[in-house]
Amino acid sequence: MRNLILCTTATCAILLVTHDAQAARPPNASGDFAVESIVVTSAEQFEDYSLLKLTAVFGLEGTFDGPMTSDFEILHFGALDEPAPELFFAVGTFDGSVNGAAGTLDYVFFGVIDAAGNAEGDLVILSGSGELTNLRGQITLQGVTGVGGHYAGRIR
Repeated sequence: MRNLILCTTATCAILLVTHDAQAARPPNASGDFAVESIVVTSAEQFEDYSLLKLTAVFGLEGTFDGPMTSDFEILHFGALDEPAPELFFAVGTFDGSVNGAAGTLDYVFFGVIDAAGNAEGDLVILSGSGELTNLRGQITLQGVTGVGGHYAGRIR
């Protein structure tokens, strides 16, 4: 378990460097998202923290149009039944269109959630298929856990 947490933390640190490097460029992709479903696949309570695994589907509108399905691992810094800050890491697939071009995208998604449920995370596109084969980039999603919010970022 400790190795998983260390690996996730290292992965997030590497990806945050990418986020900082792109922060100075204006976004060319933006829109809104809504949480369409959440299915908890496991929840484990440890002494000082909890680990949740779940699958979530977000519906995106705007530059990206379609569903993104993500398998999350969430480190909850408290008991499962108490509000607490969280770190999350997910892998997933987007199946829809980007600026009217159709296909799928595979991505990693990582970020933080405060004890009030306000979330912010960065999604980094790893690969694509169809008309999205060569699409790469990063978008930041900000919103409320279980509800939705807004996204903006850079794609190429």
